Amino acid sequence: MKKISLISVVTAFMFILSSCSTVTFMDDSWTKPGFTGQKYKKILVWAIAKNNLVKQATVEKQIVSNFRVQGINAIAATDYIKVTIQDLDKDGKIDNQEEIKKEVDKLIGELGIDAGLVVVLKDVKDGYRYVPGTTSWMPGPYYSGYNNYFWGSYDYMYSPGYMEKTKDVYLEANLYNVARDLVYSVQSETSDPTSLSDFAQSYGKALVNNLLDKGIIKK
Repeated sequence: MKKISLISVVTAFMFILSSCSTVTFMDDSWTKPGFTGQKYKKILVWAIAKNNLVKQATVEKQIVSNFRVQGINAIAATDYIKVTIQDLDKDGKIDNQEEIKKEVDKLIGELGIDAGLVVVLKDVKDGYRYVPGTTSWMPGPYYSGYNNYFWGSYDYMYSPGYMEKTKDVYLEANLYNVARDLVYSVQSETSDPTSLSDFAQSYGKALVNNLLDKGIIKK
């Protein structure tokens, strides 16, 4: 029967643990020609979530939290914009454009907002993927000799693969300046979030890192 060292066991175990975290990939992006990035005084973060205040607030506040960790001032729209003028018909679009324009203009004047980051859900796709068989290790019998004593000896057994249900969430984030000019847009894919909080943490961190790494938002 084959043997495998303890180092291999630990390495494989650590890899499995690290692969369990939800990952967000930032995909296609667009930057306004001539725009080289800017430092903003206060950014309004607004997630359009089809009249679901819990989802909207969770995503907005996580993005705001990630901004603040980086020393960037940001606020969540759910703390200031009334839900009655957002998306009551649940079509993912603002219901009353004129009313919301007045509300945003008011916030810009009162709070000194000079940028708006609008996040929109584009798609959610369910699917299946094949999970290959895994190897589990069992301690083997004691063997004499320094190497075997120090590292130990392990037998391994194989378990068959299986089909697993998957969920991919696609979002688009658009950054506007105070004149409402679109200066940057980026799409993302988040695979298999385990909860709303898990998704928000993964997406919020990836989005803010993307904006900073590309120099779109400067500290």
